[in-house]
Amino acid sequence: MLWLSKCFCNLNSGNDKASIKAKVGYYRLNLLVLVLEVKSLKEFNKERLKKCNKNMNRMNYKGYGIIKYLFEEDSLEFFKLLDSI
Repeated sequence: MLWLSKCFCNLNSGNDKASIKAKVGYYRLNLLVLVLEVKSLKEFNKERLKKCNKNMNRMNYKGYGIIKYLFEEDSLEFFKLLDSI
């Protein structure tokens, strides 16, 4: 049996989950509208992608930097995790 020893949260940081919940709430309110009429799924997907890309160019909610660049930094760590498994 394979046991993973990686920790994906900050120890002694109770706001870790709240931060994720806030992000999920933000996307639900801004990108996933309940009442929606779509004439073309292709056009709908293009519009969603534009909004997501625009969102990636804004400042992180704590002011750490532009979301796109923070994501790129994090994604390098994701690949390191995959290599270590």
